Amino acid sequence: MNKKRILVVDDDQDMQVYIETILGSDEVEIISAYNGEEGVNKARSLHPDIIILDVQMPVKDGFATYKELVADEQTSKIPVIMLTAIEAMRGMHFSKEEMGKFYGKEPAHYLDKPIDADKLKEMIREYL
Repeated sequence: MNKKRILVVDDDQDMQVYIETILGSDEVEIISAYNGEEGVNKARSLHPDIIILDVQMPVKDGFATYKELVADEQTSKIPVIMLTAIEAMRGMHFSKEEMGKFYGKEPAHYLDKPIDADKLKEMIREYL
């Protein structure tokens, strides 16, 4: 049986563990990346089935990472779930529709932190 691969790109190690706890199973392999640059490299080399991408990260933020992912033929078809705490921290709100207008392609979903575990599982099931 081939495990489905989920690439989680988030600089917060606690968030990485939380997502792995929610989604990890015998059928799913969780791959971790701690910044956007590492995330793009792992997406290109490991070809995950879905990417969970944080917005606020060092080295390369989630927006720059998303832009690079959708522009690359190797990674452009991988569904991306964007995660962000921007609204809670700064009162700014983004949507997948706004991202689609700006980047030419909408992410699969856009989820505000703190993450609702059931909602995230539902989103993942939609693509796996």
